[in-house]
Amino acid sequence: NSFDITVTISNTLQANGNVVVRFPRGFTLNDGGPTNVTDATLVRYTEEYRTPAVVISTDEGSRIVTVAVGGSSDDFLEAFNLVKFTLTNIRNMVARPRAGQNFETSGIFVVSTQLASGAFVENLTVPGVQISPNIIEAFPVGDGDVIPSSFVDGADVDILVTYSSDSVLPDDGIIATEFPRGFRFNVTGTAAVAVLFDGVPDPSFLVSLASTPGGTLVRALRLNGTAVAPNVKVSITISDARMPATVGGSGEYNISTLTSDGATIASGVIPETDVGRPSQPLNIGVTNCRSEWPEPSLRCLIVTFDPPANDGGSPVTRYQVDIDKTSNAFEDLVASPQITVGPGVELRVQSIELREGVDHFVRVRAANVKGGTQGFGRPGYGPSVRVVSLPGPPRAATLRSDTTNRLFASWLAPQFTGALNPAATILSFRVEFSRNGGAFDNFNANDTVVVAGNQRALVSGLLQPGTYFARVSAANDAGYGQPSVYPTTALATPIVPVSWDAVTPAEGQLLQLRVGYTTTVTIRAVDEDITDEVTIVVDPDRGMPNQATLGEQVLYGVNGGFNNVASRELSMTPHSGQVGLQFDVCFIARNANLEPLGANVDAVRCLVLQVMRPDLTWTPLGLTDQPTPEANTEFVTYAGCSVEIPLAANAVWYGVRFGYVASLVEFNGTETVTGAIPGANIEVPNPYSPPVAGVSAVSGGPTENNFSHSALFRYQPPVSMAGRRQKVCLTASDEFGLASIQRCVTVITGSCKACIQEGQTLAALAAEYGTDWLQVWATNPRMGNPNSRRHAGQLVNVGVLYHATGGETVEQLALQFFLTPQRLLEANPDFVARSGGEAVAATRALLPDQQLCVIPPVCAVECPGGGSCVTREPSKNRGFVA
Repeated sequence: NSFDITVTISNTLQANGNVVVRFPRGFTLNDGGPTNVTDATLVRYTEEYRTPAVVISTDEGSRIVTVAVGGSSDDFLEAFNLVKFTLTNIRNMVARPRAGQNFETSGIFVVSTQLASGAFVENLTVPGVQISPNIIEAFPVGDGDVIPSSFVDGADVDILVTYSSDSVLPDDGIIATEFPRGFRFNVTGTAAVAVLFDGVPDPSFLVSLASTPGGTLVRALRLNGTAVAPNVKVSITISDARMPATVGGSGEYNISTLTSDGATIASGVIPETDVGRPSQPLNIGVTNCRSEWPEPSLRCLIVTFDPPANDGGSPVTRYQVDIDKTSNAFEDLVASPQITVGPGVELRVQSIELREGVDHFVRVRAANVKGGTQGFGRPGYGPSVRVVSLPGPPRAATLRSDTTNRLFASWLAPQFTGALNPAATILSFRVEFSRNGGAFDNFNANDTVVVAGNQRALVSGLLQPGTYFARVSAANDAGYGQPSVYPTTALATPIVPVSWDAVTPAEGQLLQLRVGYTTTVTIRAVDEDITDEVTIVVDPDRGMPNQATLGEQVLYGVNGGFNNVASRELSMTPHSGQVGLQFDVCFIARNANLEPLGANVDAVRCLVLQVMRPDLTWTPLGLTDQPTPEANTEFVTYAGCSVEIPLAANAVWYGVRFGYVASLVEFNGTETVTGAIPGANIEVPNPYSPPVAGVSAVSGGPTENNFSHSALFRYQPPVSMAGRRQKVCLTASDEFGLASIQRCVTVITGSCKACIQEGQTLAALAAEYGTDWLQVWATNPRMGNPNSRRHAGQLVNVGVLYHATGGETVEQLALQFFLTPQRLLEANPDFVARSGGEAVAATRALLPDQQLCVIPPVCAVECPGGGSCVTREPSKNRGFVA
């Protein structure tokens, strides 16, 4: 059993406290499983909400259950608040009613509230409850029944006793069956008894027989078994028994279950057996009387059955069928037709007209004649059946052509199903197709289709070509009701479907798109039926991506048609936010199937639009004879000299934009981004390397829209860049900046050397460095005739490189080389710029192996007599000696 507990708080209680319930003597905890708590709630005035209550302890000996309410420690229940829950798996006490009573009142219940710490708050007593023995219901209401193996009077038989109850049968319980007078046991020896629980034998029990004022009591005492749960069907077979010798009612049977000390747990009375009369008829079937529109509803029952297995010792002469409109107690009969047994008599009864929508109960009894008296034997029971009328007409919805020589029909359920409150069950629908107008006769095999009652549409079988009428009817247990005729006709014909023209991309074809570029494809559909008109639309379930458009539809005809071809242009210009995305786009081509072809037939074509990502790689040697140099390659040049660095990059789908980012490398190795380099530019394409087809870095094979692009980085440093070490990161990116690659090289502009430009003289070159042509000529001993014409790009020395030992200053070097500090600094602009100005540079200590360009005034120094050297006054004409 389960117990509903409600506790009203009188004072206050922490919501994390406990409720302790002590049950009276006789109650059993943890019966059939651990006692548990369910459906726990807290009620504050009108508000009720769940709480996670749990059983924290059970004491079977003291019958105490402690339940933790499950609330928060900072939450309090106030006066008149409620705690409600249900306790399960608790067995009631066994009632021992006093004489004249049918119940016993249990002892009191004690309910206490308790803090989480275990301290009790308040105790409440609850009066006992009235406990009555359970009732064993007789068949057919319950399982209580006594069935002898033969109904012949005085026959030796085995007797089957069955029952079930709502109570537990203890492991030491007793099953007692009192047989009425006239039954005999131990006829040929000792009666054998077998006990089964839901078909499982009881392993051990002790049987005893005793005479009672009413007859014979058969007791089966269970020995060390296990408790039998409620509602288990118990079967007891008693052998070596004998039926009463007198024809007629045997008298009632009393069956009960007892505790080992004799207290009644459950009891019941089983109706008497008709001795010498037939057993129950077999295989009783009960159905509604069936008819079919236009016949009226019969609203009756058909009862069929087979003869009984035992005729009671005399042939069956008659059957009686009882029909009750209330219950299987058969106290409210509405009909009791009889059948007299004879040659060719069918065991079938059709009742009178019954009340629609009412469940009716049926039993059948067989009679024989014994001792000159006719009597009926044990009844057999059929299933209860609800009487229904024929259903009303369904509501015809759609009738149209479907695929080749087939029709589609749909409908709605009938408003009247054959009964009300509740509605009767519709078992099936039948659709009939007819080419013979509204006559609906002369059907072929495929002209009628029947489907289950839960369907609302169907497609016919293959039909003969032609125009069809159709009607739909519904069936319940009583038969098919009035049909509903479709208001329109439909043509069954070999419909020519619309199809996609070859110019339309194939199903599932991948269209590869580029950001900023417009891709256009033609979507075209045609219908060979020249009477049709074709329409192309976008599947609304898929839609179109942003930046995609579908041009206006253009209709024209082929093969003599006028509008049986439709064409539209799909265009898309993706934006940068769509790169790498893929879109599914579906188009529906629909023909109108103008006369005489009926309904639309659609064709669907789905395409995949993929916005490609740029695939950039540096073109390797082998695909170009001018590859981009490897990373960290060093290039050395001088003022006026040109350095040329080839650039070659592969690009799939996109063009290439070349560029560079330059950084100045300081003395200590740090880098400072400088941006553009004076004297540098990028020439596109590389004049020495025209573009060629490339190879994808992803697939490794030739790819469409994949080309190698080239450029030339050309740098001619001015004098001011002498001595600079620069990191130049060469870049290649697509035209939309979606992807980029780079490769960094080093460009070193040396000091003290320069390239002669086209038409430039030694004097002009010397003037750029603040010296004279003789000085330049003297620094280049292999130059030869100073007046000879110099070719452009010829590298000449303009001074000598001084490698510092470390620690010396510009002022010290200037003195050493007969120069002024200013003249030494003018020859080293890079040193001045990176030192922070002339003032700092003049006094800055040089680092070991740091290089400075020294242009010594060879022609301005004289050493008279081989003694100390002095500086001659310079000429006032720049570039000439005085």
